[in-house]
Amino acid sequence: MNTKNIEKYIPKYLLPLARYNYCNILKYKTYLKSRIEKNKYKPIKTNKNILIYHSNLLSFGWTEKNLQLIAKNLDKNIYNVFIMYGDNPWQNKSYDRLNYILQWWEVYKIPFKYSKINNKHPGIVHNMTPKLDNIVKTFDIDLFISAGVGYPDFPLTDVKIPIIYLNIFGAPNNIKYIKYNICISNEVKEMINDVVPDKKIEVMYIPTDGPCEWSKELWINLRKKMWFKDSDIVFGRIWRNDDYIYDPIWIKAFEKIVHKYENIKYLIMSPAPKLIQYVNEKKIPNIFLLDPSYAEEDVWAFHEAIDVLAHFRRDGETSGLNISESMIVWNPIISHKSTVNNAHLEYLDKSNSFIAELDDFNQYASYIKIFAQDKEKKLIKEMWKKAKKTADKLFYWPNYTKKFQEIIEKCF
Repeated sequence: MNTKNIEKYIPKYLLPLARYNYCNILKYKTYLKSRIEKNKYKPIKTNKNILIYHSNLLSFGWTEKNLQLIAKNLDKNIYNVFIMYGDNPWQNKSYDRLNYILQWWEVYKIPFKYSKINNKHPGIVHNMTPKLDNIVKTFDIDLFISAGVGYPDFPLTDVKIPIIYLNIFGAPNNIKYIKYNICISNEVKEMINDVVPDKKIEVMYIPTDGPCEWSKELWINLRKKMWFKDSDIVFGRIWRNDDYIYDPIWIKAFEKIVHKYENIKYLIMSPAPKLIQYVNEKKIPNIFLLDPSYAEEDVWAFHEAIDVLAHFRRDGETSGLNISESMIVWNPIISHKSTVNNAHLEYLDKSNSFIAELDDFNQYASYIKIFAQDKEKKLIKEMWKKAKKTADKLFYWPNYTKKFQEIIEKCF
């Protein structure tokens, strides 16, 4: 370091400290570069550099999986794709998801540490290392992609390059660097239409990648493990450990008729504590609980092991990944209306689903009964075909990726 260039601006006794800090800056830049050098794939200089960010990017939640599928399927001959995600000790359960990403995807990983994230506006990430703006500068990022509720929170407030933002819950903002709001349903679009110009909005349902090639053996093993017979009608739902959005409509419906139909089973992955408590207190039979899994093969094995997705959620859906995943493997749907979000009703109809009215567990139970009496599964097979046809049209990832890349090109 040439101290003569700065010694006229600061006292001499501060020169050692300035030199020390300068060395740390160089070390930090080298540290950032090394994250890329360790990866198998080398960035192509002529390609556009795209950074996909989410603090919980390695989760199997539908917001995060949407970003993951974008990272996976973007054309790597055109784009260098970087993923930036939180890497704190309590997130180690996500590492099998990271292994899946690194095994199959040509992406560059950039983990970051932090002490905490504010749940309320403006969503500050405390003690973030490395910082987002440094990553953007160091790797010459051309386009930033993220997802969230919609508020002008971090990271949107700190990014000064073109942004594509996946708006999940319809909170509007007009940050000038956002080139496109990708709304995950028409319902979300209507929420922001009064604030965001229509030319900056695209509606794109969350895509799904489809079952893994090895999932067939896994779902057969799963049914055997649970002692399910071929004649059993297995209902299911992938949930998350969250009492806030838990809706008891399905368990009350199932409880009402399970004693009359021994052939019906209910398989649920990652049940909410309230559900576990209710099942244990009421001693409801034929309910089978599975631990959560971040492994893609487990998710698809689950969907293929069930006959009908019995969907429930207190605040409804602004899109509904769990529904779309189940439809892509031919499953018909039972669901219900919500006082909050009803975007799932945009693509569910009488051909592929039954929809109960708000809190009407008796009506929900009548739909379970219809399937319970379908012993030869003729109705299920008819609805399978309709569900798959809808899913292929709306959720098939090649169609989604093609449209998304067209949007990317409009940003430059």
